[in-house]
Parts: sequence; C-alpha cells; structure tokens
Amino acid sequence: MQINLFTIIIASLSIFGIVHLLTGDLQWGILAALAIGVAGLKWIRVKKKETNDEIEYDERVNHNINYVQFRFFR
Repeated sequence: MQINLFTIIIASLSIFGIVHLLTGDLQWGILAALAIGVAGLKWIRVKKKETNDEIEYDERVNHNINYVQFRFFR
C-alpha cells in the first residue's frame, strides 16, 4: 500500500475515533490523530527526498551558491 495524503487523513480519523471511544476524552483522540498525521507527512517528505533526482554539485558550486545567498540576505 502506498502512503499518500488520503491514507494519512483516513488513518488520523480512524485513530481519533478509536482513542476517543476507548478513553472517553477528546484531547487524547486529537493528540493521537496529530501524531499519526505528523508522522505520515514526515514519511512522505522523506520518501520524496529519497526519490528526488537532483543534480549533485561539486564543492565549488556549493560554495558559490552559499556565497551568493549570504550576500543577498546580508
């Protein structure tokens, strides 16, 4: 099963419902849903970063990029 935003929403709502029913307290359901949501979004971000096919630069290019960025924000 591929994890995407829709599955994270469904999992968060399911966990919210289950925890809320078991504990009877709304805040624990919200906390569990937020934890599942944040973990799922982090997972998607990590997987996208792994599959990202960016061109790798050598040290000179990275140095020049950093130099220009720091000069611009200075």
